Amino acid sequence: RRRRRRRRRRRRRRRRRRRRRRRRRREEEEEEEEEEEEEEEEEEEEEEEEEEEEEEEEEEEEEEEEEEEEEEEEEEEEEEEEEEEEEEEEEEEEEEEEEEEEEEEEEEEEEEEEEEEEEEEEEEEEEEVEEAIPPTSKPLHSGICNKNIPTRKQVCLHLSTFYSTQMVFIAL
Repeated sequence: RRRRRRRRRRRRRRRRRRRRRRRRRREEEEEEEEEEEEEEEEEEEEEEEEEEEEEEEEEEEEEEEEEEEEEEEEEEEEEEEEEEEEEEEEEEEEEEEEEEEEEEEEEEEEEEEEEEEEEEEEEEEEEEVEEAIPPTSKPLHSGICNKNIPTRKQVCLHLSTFYSTQMVFIAL
């Protein structure tokens, strides 16, 4: 009986030990699994964070590129506006120069017309003077030798016998 009891006890102890070992193993395994799961979760979270950071960086870069493009476009527009303004100024200057040239030409034409009119008037007055000379009157050079050239005063006096003083001045 004692032997049997001992055997039984031993068996029970062995069984208990085995159970305990199994439990411990299970618990350890479970813990390991949990740890692994946690590590995996952490890794996933880290990956997600990295991805988010990368996306944010990409977005920032895109925004910067867009801003740069906008600035370049603005600069190009400003340059175009400046060029247009310069062209307009040049056109205005050319128009002003053309107007000035036209005015000068008009003035020259007017001066030429005035000169022509004056010449025509002078010619008409000379013709009138010549027509007004009576045919019987003596010519100015009659009886005057080369040594005796009349002075301006003598000429005026001679002409004033036939014409009015105004006509004499016009003739001279």
